[in-house]
Amino acid sequence: MGISASKHKPYLSDKAYGYESLNLNNCQIHQLNVCWNNIYRRIFHYNQRESVKELQFYCGRLDFKHVYAKCKLTFMHSLTLSFNSVIRICYLMFKMSDEYNNLCCGINLNCIINDCSVSHIKKCVLVRLAIHA
Repeated sequence: MGISASKHKPYLSDKAYGYESLNLNNCQIHQLNVCWNNIYRRIFHYNQRESVKELQFYCGRLDFKHVYAKCKLTFMHSLTLSFNSVIRICYLMFKMSDEYNNLCCGINLNCIINDCSVSHIKKCVLVRLAIHA
C-alpha cells in the first residue's frame, strides 16, 4: 500500500506486493479497508462521514477488499500454471477452502479459476466494485 506523489497529484497505487501470502480474516480486511479509505479522505479532503467509494471508482482505483481479492485470486491462478505437483496440490486444497469460496463469491467469480484468465479475474473485481460504487 504505497502512497506516491506525482508532479500533479498524489495517488494510491492498487499494486500490492505480498498480500497473497497473508491469511486475513474478515475483521482484519475490514480494518485495513477503513485505513485505506481514510488515506483517500485525507488526500482529497473528505470528512469521516463521507464515502470514498465513488471517488475510488471514478479514479479507477480499488478499495482494499478488492485489491486483496484480486491479489489472492491472481496468485492462485498462477499456481494452476505450475508444473510442480506439490504446488498444484496446494492449489487444489485451497480451492476447497471457505476462504477461496468467499473470495470468489465476493467478486461474483462464477468460473473455475484454472479456466479463467487473469484479465477475467480482474474484470470481475472491477465489475463488482462498480456495482457497489
